[in-house]
Amino acid sequence: MIPILVVNRPGQLVSLRFIFNVGSTHERQDEHGIAHFVEHMAFTGTRAISTAHVAKEMARLGEFNAYTTYDRTVYYCTCLKENLFEAFELMVSMLFLQNDDRCPEIFQREKSVIGEEISSRADDGYTVGWDKMYEVYGGTVFHPVTGTAATVKAITEQQYKQFIQSNYHGGNLMIHVTGDVDTIEAVDDINESLEDLVTGQTNVIHQPNRVIAQPPIDVVHQNQQSSYMRFYELPGEPNESDRYVMLSALLGGGMHSMLFERIRNQLGLVYWVGAGQTQVGHQNGLFIGAKLAKDNITQLRTEIDQVLVGAVKNACGDLFDTTKKNVTFGFHQANDSLQGMEANNDAWWSVKQKAFDPQEYLAIVQGTSLSDMQGQLKEMLSHPCQELIVSN
Repeated sequence: MIPILVVNRPGQLVSLRFIFNVGSTHERQDEHGIAHFVEHMAFTGTRAISTAHVAKEMARLGEFNAYTTYDRTVYYCTCLKENLFEAFELMVSMLFLQNDDRCPEIFQREKSVIGEEISSRADDGYTVGWDKMYEVYGGTVFHPVTGTAATVKAITEQQYKQFIQSNYHGGNLMIHVTGDVDTIEAVDDINESLEDLVTGQTNVIHQPNRVIAQPPIDVVHQNQQSSYMRFYELPGEPNESDRYVMLSALLGGGMHSMLFERIRNQLGLVYWVGAGQTQVGHQNGLFIGAKLAKDNITQLRTEIDQVLVGAVKNACGDLFDTTKKNVTFGFHQANDSLQGMEANNDAWWSVKQKAFDPQEYLAIVQGTSLSDMQGQLKEMLSHPCQELIVSN
């Protein structure tokens, strides 16, 4: 049976998500970009509905969109609650009744559209940097989600059909519904609609051999502004990075953080600098990033080192208490919105096979002490970091 998560909350709007356990890491070497390509093609019509009619129905029912990541493809819509099951039926048609006999013009048109998207990504130094960082920590299996212009151009109709058959089935799917809906009725209606789609085998993500390069990686990129990225490995199971939420917030979680105060407010080296707990490849870690002029990168690296060492030596208790309140506020602000709750559920499902638990998250935040955080920081600084510089 397809896992279905129904989160009841009052309001006129409901949110629906179809999350498939397939992304760019499931692609073969000769089909890079095909998961993202299939996502695009889902919006170009079905066996029974033309592209124009799909677009008209989406506009009538609500807001529809989709995205592809390394490990999943997500299709989502937000609509009025009275339109939920019409939106659901349209989504089912788009995803499970894709037209295998697309006309060559549509097939080539979407390749051209994705080509423009790839060009847009190439103009963003930060995106270039993240793709390179994933390659370092995840190996070649973590290639860019969009593929390259050459790999997308080479996708054949036979590859497209085979990818849908292998991955777009009930055994590879999780459904979220959030809003003012009757849980039992919603689950029964969904199961009835998808009764014939539950078969199939779930793909297993490839486990890459990780290669760590310690010297700074320099990426030549034609852009006026340079990007600096630093990644520290942290212990824990994949995607247990929430235990480091207080550490990342204190160092670079906003305008009150230690990095922002020193590097941005006091020195004016950057427009923005921040930090966050994250996962790169299959490795938990803490990420520090900034965009700045190339001539300031050397000083930036020195200042980051000094801030990190200072955080170990100094108690910074007042700032720690303020940060904990800010993190708690930010969580409630996001989770109290429909989109925020759906995003939380989406992210947690992809790695933990369960719904986002607000109480568990808050317990991590509230349970982290100043000594815990300083211990985490000492552990982090005992290992070499990986730096990456994207500049012209």
